[in-house]
Amino acid sequence: MENRKDNPQNQPSYQSSIKKWGKDLMAALVSILRIDIFFPQFSIKKNEKEIAQSQRAFPIIGFLIGLLAAFVLWLFSSFGFSPAVAALFTVAVITIITRAKNESHLVSFFDSIFLEKEPGNKISLMKEKKIGLIGIMILILVLGLKVSTLASFDELKGAVLALLASTTGSWTIFPTIRYYLKPSSLHPSKSIKPSEEIFYSSVLLASALLLLMLGPVAGVFTIAIACATIYVICYILNTNLKGYTNEGLGAGQQVYEVILLLAAASSM
Repeated sequence: MENRKDNPQNQPSYQSSIKKWGKDLMAALVSILRIDIFFPQFSIKKNEKEIAQSQRAFPIIGFLIGLLAAFVLWLFSSFGFSPAVAALFTVAVITIITRAKNESHLVSFFDSIFLEKEPGNKISLMKEKKIGLIGIMILILVLGLKVSTLASFDELKGAVLALLASTTGSWTIFPTIRYYLKPSSLHPSKSIKPSEEIFYSSVLLASALLLLMLGPVAGVFTIAIACATIYVICYILNTNLKGYTNEGLGAGQQVYEVILLLAAASSM
């Protein structure tokens, strides 16, 4: 009887799957962290199909961002800094390595939502990239909640796990919203809807990591809060913008991240 492990017909499929995941991971790294700016050798040519495909690796990138931030949190705590100072630098590192792109979208999104009535005017105001007081206040609130939540933990382990859960889960908002909603009809986009496989791959991967890090009870609670949050964000985007825009996605990621952090913290 032929040994399946030695069957050469099985090997190419396995290697091809690993190669595709590696390609998606690199595309996600370039898309989210723009590592090609500092390391041109990692620069890759992307098209909309490859961008949509790479979104299944977004939870992995979120986990890596969380690992780096957790190291900063541990480092400052080890040197005797107060929890508030350690948390402040941790949140600052996350903002810097992601180039504050989603924080910028957060400001533009909430300024337009509160200052304009018509969806078309809201999108026009978003694209102007003007900084308004309402957007700044929301940004301060979101960043303040992140810092204060991380600083509230009695043990470093709890803060690290909640941090990892929030960064890992929050990046699934991109394939999720792009799967359920269409780009705003008022601002056409070339974005391609992720396939069902890509959507479920990203969601199941993030859910598995959350359960692994938080345990069954806290993990299920956090996932339930995540599902409810996604529903509300989709409703807000569809009502106000007739679909999603880049600004809406970025703002949603920031809100989603802080809610996941609060949910994880409250259940631990």
